[in-house]
Formats: sequence, structure tokens, C-alpha cells
Amino acid sequence: YEAGELDQVEALFGRYRDTIADAVLLDFLAVGYLSMARVHDARGRHDKALEVLDEAEAISRANGWSRFVATLDWERVRRALLAKDIVRAQAIAAMQPAPGDAGRDWVLFSQDIEDERLGRIRLAIRRREIDAAAAALAVEFARQPGRINRQIKLHLLDAQLQQARGASSAALRSLRAALGLAGPGGFLRCFIDEGEEVLQLLRESERDAAPAEREFIRRLLAAAGAETKPALDALTERERQILVFLANGVSNREMAGRIFVSENTVKFHLKNIYSKLAVSSRLQAVAAARQMGLIR
Repeated sequence: YEAGELDQVEALFGRYRDTIADAVLLDFLAVGYLSMARVHDARGRHDKALEVLDEAEAISRANGWSRFVATLDWERVRRALLAKDIVRAQAIAAMQPAPGDAGRDWVLFSQDIEDERLGRIRLAIRRREIDAAAAALAVEFARQPGRINRQIKLHLLDAQLQQARGASSAALRSLRAALGLAGPGGFLRCFIDEGEEVLQLLRESERDAAPAEREFIRRLLAAAGAETKPALDALTERERQILVFLANGVSNREMAGRIFVSENTVKFHLKNIYSKLAVSSRLQAVAAARQMGLIR
């Protein structure tokens, strides 16, 4: 999964689903089901992803595996945040008990894909609780620093934290730390799974990156771009025209005059474009469109 071999993940899960479901080792079941749910999400099959999460939860509740039920809830929090539904994310998080492994200095291997501590940090960043997120990150960086996958994710969370703080240089330093750890092992999904904020940082860092790092960044963006193709196909001719205007710095008023519509209609088109490209600003829309080959 982390290497981005989604076809292989799907084939293996289909072949061994019954074995995974009957596993007595909770952490193997957690990795299998979470990976498959994320594959469905990556391919736009969000209902299928929910079915996999619901099946895993049913298995967990039947066996009294409260830890995995909590992990699944934090996965739902992550998905809600990616959908920019912070109200839902907060509602799910509010139902979770306090951390049950306080003071423990080791991490279960299934926690490399998702766990409560990563989830709480991610939510704190989205809520702009900067000091709380920074303190929690400091604690997590000290826990099992040899766990490469987890360290990559912590650096990516720190990059998002620094960006939320307005410290762009620090955000790029954290991103480069994550890239340095990820490149040798070919870790891709941990970047893509954090969503557009991290992808935008990757786009910004590409120009000044060293050759090897730039190649890995392009590989990451290509893997992420492959998932957005259905959204690209959904862009109308008018929306593509407006993207070209955006790339050339044309204001909303000028666009309205050129295509003989009102400014409100232009804003409506821009809102649709942002939604389809999973961005939140003109600058991000232009960068994403160029990366996806929609404009030059």
C-alpha cells in the first residue's frame, strides 16, 4: 500500500479477505482493512470504503477489540478532515476516550497507518490549536524514532502545523525531512493520504529541490494526479476556459466581461473548479491544473 501498488493491494485483499477477517492478531486485520478502505477512497469508491470500515468495525465489536474500534473512528476523523467537514471530525473525536497508552514509549506496528495520537494532532492542526499540536508532536517524535513510516507522517504533520502557523520556510524544512526518509524506501501513500495541503507543499518545493529529490516529488505528484483524473474529466469547457484565465491573472470582473456573464456566475464556476481540483485558492488551482496537464 505505501508503495502505491493499489492494484496489488486490491488483488491480495480479495484473495485473502476471509483469512484476514478471521485473524486472531488484531494488528494484521487493522493494516489489511485500513489499506483496502484507503484504496477504495483513492479510486473514488467512497461508499465501498465505508463498507470496508463498517465490516472491520463489526468484526472488532464482535470480538471486543475496543482498540481497533477506536482506530477505525480516527480513520473516520481523517476522512472527514480531508472532506473539509471539521464539524463531523470533531463530533467523532469527542466520543473517543482519553489516550490509553499514556507514558508508553513503544508503538504497535498497525499504528503506523493510523492511530489516536496521529488523529489528535491532525485535528488540533485543523482547529488551529498550534501549541497543543506542537507539544503532542514533540512527544511523538521521541517515541521509537527508528519507525520510518511513522516518522515520515510526523514530519508531514509538522509541515502542516508550520504552514498553519505561517512559517513557510519551516514547513518546507519538515517536508524535506519527510522526503529524505521516504525516498530510499519509496513511501508514497503517507504523503498523498494527508491531502491537498501536503501536495501543494510538494508543488512549491519542486522547483528548488535537488535532482534526486525533484524526481521523487514528481513521482509523488504523478501518483496523486492519477487519482484526480475522474474530477478532471468532470470539468466543463467553461471551467477549463476559466482555468486559463486564472493562469493569466485575469480578474473575476474581466472574466465576466470576456465571456458575457455576471461576476456571480464566475464565482460559481470558480467554486466548482476548486471543489473538483480539491483546492481552496486561485494559486492552488493554477498549480494543480498545471501539474495535471490542464494548462501550460
